[in-house]
Amino acid sequence: PRATAQTYLLQFALLASLATCTHFKPWRVPNLNWVAVCFEAIMLIFLNIAAFMVSASDASVEVIGWMSVMTVVLAVSMVPLALLYAACKHCGNLAKHFEFFLCHCKAEA
Repeated sequence: PRATAQTYLLQFALLASLATCTHFKPWRVPNLNWVAVCFEAIMLIFLNIAAFMVSASDASVEVIGWMSVMTVVLAVSMVPLALLYAACKHCGNLAKHFEFFLCHCKAEA
């Protein structure tokens, strides 16, 4: 019953976090809000799948633990990758598009 209670509490916490993120949209960039919602939904789905294995032997509890840890590690490792992508995209826009600035607005030029 202890593993079952932990699974239910974790599901409740993830569901509350998912609802909060969906309602308040804490990120300034709208796409990041949807990415956060998708990651939380995926983690909730993995947790729901893992809940079916809880009533088996102690070995399956260890497998559930490793699956949960790997899911969290994958979700956390996506944050630096997303930051690196955003930094590369931002730095790519700082380059000058033209070598010289030509102005044709003045009649005397």
